[in-house]
Amino acid sequence: MEQSIEKIAGILLDEGINSNIQYSITAYSLNTKLSFKFENATDLLALLKQTDATSNPDKALIEKAIIDAGLNPEQFFYVNFFKEKVTEL
Repeated sequence: MEQSIEKIAGILLDEGINSNIQYSITAYSLNTKLSFKFENATDLLALLKQTDATSNPDKALIEKAIIDAGLNPEQFFYVNFFKEKVTEL
């Protein structure tokens, strides 16, 4: 991985993203500070397990999401994280 799991986890935490993590999986980077390249599904799963204590990510579901995005879970892809949107009344 270009950036270590620990470094990415730290960036997400600094941005206030530490539970209910929301992201999109794409073949490209959005060129934001919350866009990261992952070498495979295993790397993404490791990050999600480390950073999101409220969920128990399932490898099969992660791989399905990658395949649904038209990508191979064993090849590199980008994950673009974003903060949860809060609707104001």
